[in-house]
Parts: sequence; structure tokens; C-alpha cells
Amino acid sequence: RRARWTPDEVGLAIFGGTAIVISFLTLVFSLVVWRTRIVVAARELLALGPVGVLILGLIALVFVGPLAIALAARAVGATRTAVRLSAARRARVAERELAERIGLLARVRFLAGMSRAGLAALASHLVIERFGPEDVVFAAGSVGDRFYLVRSGRLRAIAPDGADFGTIVPGEGFGELALLDRAERSATVQAIEATELWSLGRGHFNRWVKDRYEVAARIRASRTERTALAGLPFFKGLSGQELDRIAARMRTQRFADGEAVFYAGEAGDRYYVIREGAAQVTLPDGSDVSKLGPGDGFGELALLFGRPRTATVTALGTLVAASIERKDFAALVKASGEKSDEFRARTAHYVGAGLGGTVASG
Repeated sequence: RRARWTPDEVGLAIFGGTAIVISFLTLVFSLVVWRTRIVVAARELLALGPVGVLILGLIALVFVGPLAIALAARAVGATRTAVRLSAARRARVAERELAERIGLLARVRFLAGMSRAGLAALASHLVIERFGPEDVVFAAGSVGDRFYLVRSGRLRAIAPDGADFGTIVPGEGFGELALLDRAERSATVQAIEATELWSLGRGHFNRWVKDRYEVAARIRASRTERTALAGLPFFKGLSGQELDRIAARMRTQRFADGEAVFYAGEAGDRYYVIREGAAQVTLPDGSDVSKLGPGDGFGELALLFGRPRTATVTALGTLVAASIERKDFAALVKASGEKSDEFRARTAHYVGAGLGGTVASG
């Protein structure tokens, strides 16, 4: 979008333009009023020969010269003002664009914790790329050489066997794993509609991402977490992109030995996945019915139906669990373009099979 002029810039532009117009009109008026006398005087001077020509030139220089110089100065000043205004507009546009890039990078999960200065330096190396509908960004099996951020539009990720990995939407990034491990692309990415991407080349990626241990560790942890989620019955059938979005919204919580994660009868608002430790599931009548360990998930009915908890879950020793809130989960389903009842239908294999009614599922 075109940058707006500030009030000071508008005032300078109006002043400069008005001064030029007034000077020009003054010159025209003078010529019209004095035209007859100037013509007569010029003829008399020209009749004197070379001396008259010299005198006529000096008179013209004295009367017309300052006005011509003033007009030239005004024109130069107006040109300089226009150049400054144009440069200021370009600077504001560049500043807004940089802020947009920083905002996109800040939403990338593995860049969490990077300072704004670091994000700004990284953003300065992003290059805009545009793709039309059905254009291929990269193909499965190709060498990974760039990391991408979606500025606008939607893309699909397609497995080598043709299976749909899911839709990539604005604000999401892709392609980092192939760069991190110097591996071939594991999927083909194709634009669904007109799409704009910010891309980061391998050299800058290595400098700002791969060579920073904590950032590289987050990327690998994200991949591990996605694999763990894919192994849960509740998330069976979800695409890699959907699992990545869920993993990005999950927050780690710690519970001390004997601390309750939730009690039977409470409103269900979170789904949990155990990362470390174990938990005991207890019915309202006090009977212990099952023990949960790393990789186990519980509380899925809270995400789907918002039902009250059907059992109490208590930490056995120190417990580390990742959880996602129902509102975040609903936002992810909505952003994917899928309705909640459609998602429930896709998870019917889990709930309908009776597994969703097991203890601690609520």
C-alpha cells in the first residue's frame, strides 16, 4: 500500500508548489503589462547597433535574471522535496514490510525465544517468491535449499505416494527439516491458489538456525512431538500439518507427586499427553482403574464435547505433561476450514470404538 504523507510533508509540498505558481504568474503578468514599452525600447536600442544590443542584454539580465534564478531555485527545491518525500515513503514501506516479516518469524515455533534484533537480522535476508495456482514450490526427492514462510495464499503438501499431508496456510513455515539434516524433500508442496512466500536460503538458514544449538534442538523436538502425537489413537488419520499445528499449541505442565491433574466432575477444558512420569486414574468411587505412562493421552472428550471429567488423574511421582486447551483446538479446526462435527466424524474410529469412553477420556 502507498504510504501516507505526514502533515509536515503536505505543508512543504503545498508551499513549494504555490511559490512556483506565483513566481510564474508574476513573470507572465509583467510581460503582458510591459510588452508594448519593452518592444519600443528594444527597437530603439537595437537601432544603436552593438552598443544597444549590449545595453538590452544588461537590462534583461537585471530585470529578468533574478526572477529566472528564483524560478530555477524553486524548481530545484521542489525536486529535492519530492525526492525526500519519495525516500521517506519508501522507508516507511520497507519498515512496515520488515515488521511483517518479523511478525511471521516470531510465530515460527522453533524461533521462539530469539530476540527481536535477531529476528530483524533474519528477516532482512528473506526473499519474496510468488506462485500461481498449481505451481510446485518444490518436489519430493529434491535437495532442500530454502526455508519458506507463507505470506498469503494456501498450499498443499503431497506425499510421494500421492497421499495428502495437509494444507499449509498463511503464517506457517515449511522446509526446515531438509535444510537442517541436508536431506531430500519428503513431500511435494504445491500452491492451491495465488501464493506469496518469504524464503530463506541455505547459507542464512545455517548461520541463524542450524548453527544455533537451541534452535536446531527445537526443530528436532517438534518432529519428535509430531511423531508422538501421530501414534496416539485419538489423532489417527490427521495430516502432518494438522499434527504440527496441534504440537505448536501444546504447553508443558509439571505436577508434583500426588498432585491432581484434574478431578472427576470438573469441566473439561484440556487434553493431555504424558511426556515424563506416570499418572493414576481413579473413578469417583475411589477405585484405581489404570495407570498412564509416557506417550499416553487423556482428556480427549473435553476437546470434542466439553464434557465433565469422568475420573480423577493424579501424578505418581513428578509428572510432565503437554496440554492443549479446548479453545485453541477449536481455533485450529476452524482455521483448517473443517467444521467441528466433521472433525468428530473423523475421530469416530476412536470415540465410537468405545475407547473414547474409557476412564480418563473425559
